Amino acid sequence: MITKLGILVLGILSDGRSSFSEISILLEDLKVQRWFPVNNSTLEIACKNLFREDFIKTSFVKETEVFEITPSGKKKLDDSIINFLDDDNLDPIAFDIAILLMKKLGKTDWVNTTKRKLEILESEQFELKNKILISELKRDISFTSLALLKHKLYLIEAEIKTVKDLIKELNITNFNTDTRIFNIKSA
Repeated sequence: MITKLGILVLGILSDGRSSFSEISILLEDLKVQRWFPVNNSTLEIACKNLFREDFIKTSFVKETEVFEITPSGKKKLDDSIINFLDDDNLDPIAFDIAILLMKKLGKTDWVNTTKRKLEILESEQFELKNKILISELKRDISFTSLALLKHKLYLIEAEIKTVKDLIKELNITNFNTDTRIFNIKSA
């Protein structure tokens, strides 16, 4: 199983080869430590695991070791983005990673995945709104439980808005998978 940090590394490398320090700086710029604990040792472990699974390869450019994504790494990245979006669990970190990297999917996968995600979210929203309404009428749960349900509803509504914005953007812009997601200097 690949970690979320591993997926981010694959996403970075899908923009071109990068050194360990470039990856580290970019993750720092993304404020990834707000999502989960990350430091150079966890990044090193993630890179070693990706290398062991043949998702990345290494080479040397001007005496600096650089990492590159492999074809199996690209497939794993695409599959992971789709899985993060298809997942019906509320995992805001996985959702954030998926929307950050979904530009790496082809247009067909992007369209199909966002439509499926919107259907899942709207279904969850409907069920949760009904549950909240019934609980408010019956007064059968504590106010803290009700607050938790409402918080989940707000997360779902935020994700719905984001997915609708992505669909809208896809419909009005020229889809180009060659544009870079990350602003890094390739080694």
